[in-house]
Amino acid sequence: MILCWVLVFLQQIWITTGSKGEVLQMNFPSITVAAQEKGNLTAESGLNGDIHINPGNGTGTVYFEGIDLLEIVKIVYSLPPIWINHSHVGFVGTYEGGKEVDIPLKVKEPSGGKIRFSLVAGDFPPGIHLESDRSRIYGIAPDVDAQYSFTIRATGSRGMFEDAVFKMETIELQHCQYEPCHNGAVCNETNVGKGYECVCADFYGGKDCSTDCRQSEVGVSLPSKIPDAQLSAYLSHEMSNATEARLDSEEKGWCGENANSWLQVDLGNRSKIAGVTMFGYNTQYLTESFQLSVSTDGQHFQFIKNGTSPIVFPGRSGRLYSSLQDVTTARFIRFHPYSYNAKYVPCMKVELYGCVL
Repeated sequence: MILCWVLVFLQQIWITTGSKGEVLQMNFPSITVAAQEKGNLTAESGLNGDIHINPGNGTGTVYFEGIDLLEIVKIVYSLPPIWINHSHVGFVGTYEGGKEVDIPLKVKEPSGGKIRFSLVAGDFPPGIHLESDRSRIYGIAPDVDAQYSFTIRATGSRGMFEDAVFKMETIELQHCQYEPCHNGAVCNETNVGKGYECVCADFYGGKDCSTDCRQSEVGVSLPSKIPDAQLSAYLSHEMSNATEARLDSEEKGWCGENANSWLQVDLGNRSKIAGVTMFGYNTQYLTESFQLSVSTDGQHFQFIKNGTSPIVFPGRSGRLYSSLQDVTTARFIRFHPYSYNAKYVPCMKVELYGCVL
């Protein structure tokens, strides 16, 4: 009798099995799997495996204790993004002027898709902005006593969105009382950036005037700082190129035709110039002395002078550093050969020392 029942069941349900690692398939219009009273029904996949419930052809459904689970899934997918741990009043904090602001935007997308953020009302405090791709509001708090309110919209992959109001306040600090400026600099309170600025003494630079411009290389030898396009020359000897003036050049340096030649360095920004290095290849191809002219616009140049006379800086075979008597502000610097071995032409490799303003 039992054997007959098994044969009848096998006629009604088709079960296929494959080799190890393949799928067990049961194909039948309806299948009921029930546990005994107080028992459990467990479906567990193998390592890195999945469990799929497919109602088939889009006409069936999946029930749990009489509840249509697919209908619940549809409802969830129709929901907008959900803001997580966001206060109903939207207050995110008080920030001191000049301090970093980093507010994470935590949102759950019911469909699991990507979230896009946008500002739809209000304005961010100066210096603060939205980084949608990193899901955060970021920047430096302005150094003022003020309150701000703005609305961020979270839009899900299905086009549904949800807005959230953010409120924050900033407070002004008296930064200069903490003496942030160094080396005899003057500290001034401001309402931008870190809330203060340092007016550096002549030979110092940097945000807090802690950089000695006389020892800080501008980077003529580094293409990453001074690209080839920012090195140029006038009256070059034969095929000599201005880029050969870099200290690490394998050539004997840039060579001019005569004392009317010059080598120009464009620093890219106005800078304090405090010192210069001249390198002579040997006793033949070198610049024995030179002069410097400077410009802020690349059009109008003036020689660096001692009183009314242009200063003549020394050169030699090998490397020689010269400090300027007074710091010079410029963007463009020209090296003018003054004396050299008359049997040859003036050649040079150079470096500048200073601080970007």
